[in-house]
Amino acid sequence: MQKLWTREFVITSLVNFVNASNFYLLAVVTAGYAIDHFEADSGTAGLVTGIFVVGALVSRLVAGKMLGLLSYRRTLVIGLLIALASSLFYPLAPTVAAFILVRTVHGFGFGIIVSATSTIVADIVPTARSGRGMGYFQLSATVATALGPFVAVFLSELGNYTLIFLICSGLLLIALVLVAFLRLRTITLSPEERESFRGFKLRSIIELPVMPVSTLVMFMYLSYAAIVAFLALFTWDVDLPGTASWFFIAYAAIIIVSRPLVGHLFDRWGPRPLIFPGLVVLTVGFVLLSQMQDPVMLIISALCVGLGQGAVQAVTLATVAKITPPHRKGVATTTYFLMADVGYSLGPMLSGVLLPFVGFRGLYLLMGGIIACTVLFSWWQRSKL
Repeated sequence: MQKLWTREFVITSLVNFVNASNFYLLAVVTAGYAIDHFEADSGTAGLVTGIFVVGALVSRLVAGKMLGLLSYRRTLVIGLLIALASSLFYPLAPTVAAFILVRTVHGFGFGIIVSATSTIVADIVPTARSGRGMGYFQLSATVATALGPFVAVFLSELGNYTLIFLICSGLLLIALVLVAFLRLRTITLSPEERESFRGFKLRSIIELPVMPVSTLVMFMYLSYAAIVAFLALFTWDVDLPGTASWFFIAYAAIIIVSRPLVGHLFDRWGPRPLIFPGLVVLTVGFVLLSQMQDPVMLIISALCVGLGQGAVQAVTLATVAKITPPHRKGVATTTYFLMADVGYSLGPMLSGVLLPFVGFRGLYLLMGGIIACTVLFSWWQRSKL
């Protein structure tokens, strides 16, 4: 049996962890930073958070082509350099418009990094162990979902936004050093395969067979983005300041515990027996969050959200890796994250617009309703999962 824990797998997972930590550090504090530093309203604060993912979304239009025409390693380095340069400019942005521009460019670099690391892992993980391999790989980002928000909430309560921006830049510099030790095989494309990546044909940026599962992920991230962007403000609104970090710790802990089992079950049973229960548990988590009155209920909702989303995320990404031919894995993973980015970018913007009308509790109840609709969508698309 081929090895799973190779040097390349470990390094790529570490780079993914660093990139995800950078993202979550910023995602939790940018809405508050925009309100405190630029005196922005909630709609603008949501835009500041969500525009990052718009940049990532745009990157998906070129990331698949870059991965196909350039080496995986070169593409990864380009993404890291763009993200690092952007991070250094965060504290220098003089206006909210300039800050939005920096966020957009940073999102572009972030999207290239995610596409590159996911494609590398999809290429090096043995097919028979794709569920476990992609599951363990995603754990690197899951750990970041706990550490990033925890550190961000702690530092933001001290008003130390500049330190957060410096930490983010340092993390990306570490990632660049790690990539220097990465050694990957070179994929030689036939003339026909190389031609498929040229121009801006739909096939050069979208892998149609993975669209059903990618659309499901879009709806899931649209809802979860409302938690990342506004949970800290929600906990202040219900007189539980500082407890938002507890949510992310519990969320990450349950994913870390459950992810290996989910990957093993996927390799044995396939996606269908796991996706439907995962979505139902995720729906319950949003409903509980909308009714949250104390820290205990907050943690229970986090466990449900983490268990449900962790299962769906692991299964869908492993499905993409399993059904895609080797030379199209770059475009397939790009398609997957393109749809995830659509959801993640729309989520904060939609939430910021809805918040003045429905309040925090109504917002999370509505997001739970969106997840409930994905259960029906998954059943309709079950033959393609």
